[in-house]
Amino acid sequence: MYQIAQANGFPGITVKSGFKTWRRIGNVQSSSRNSLLAPFRRTALSTYQIVNSAVAKGNDKKIKEYTNGEFQAKTLQLMRRRNPRHFWTWDIVSNVSGSVLFPLKDRRAPTPVTVVSIRAADVYLEKQPPAIGHRLIIQALVKFDTTQKIDITDERGQPVPSELAEPRRVVQYLLLEKIGWYDTPWKIRDQLHRS
Repeated sequence: MYQIAQANGFPGITVKSGFKTWRRIGNVQSSSRNSLLAPFRRTALSTYQIVNSAVAKGNDKKIKEYTNGEFQAKTLQLMRRRNPRHFWTWDIVSNVSGSVLFPLKDRRAPTPVTVVSIRAADVYLEKQPPAIGHRLIIQALVKFDTTQKIDITDERGQPVPSELAEPRRVVQYLLLEKIGWYDTPWKIRDQLHRS
């Protein structure tokens, strides 16, 4: 966190030196709106929504823009196995969040996005600093805890019976990555499974 703060690598904020800022660095899993990772949690949720909507719509371009590595290959492969005459719509149907991400209804409600861990490495080795961004590659393991559903219709707009249409809780651990010297969005790189 210290290395990311020094490089101003947190999305959506500029870190200023001072005791209050440095005290906030150690609080990775905080769901506070004042956390250094609060803007990143919003970015992570947005990335998650974009990727899942792109999968539902069969949008290869968006999937390639917001994913990479093995995750991208598996996602495209699974998407292409679907019936091409079926149309999918994906949505998060519950507001299981805290005040950081959505309007507050129940203060005890858990947040759908928890940063489990975050790490950075100084990988850009040129003598001159990069033209944009910073020298770091940042990876964050993020837990997404949502209730989702997928509606499937055929080419005539008729609903296709599916167990996916029922709202169900989905907990996923995804590795998001940002290469600091590229003007690209955060990307989902991998999915981890609890053993």
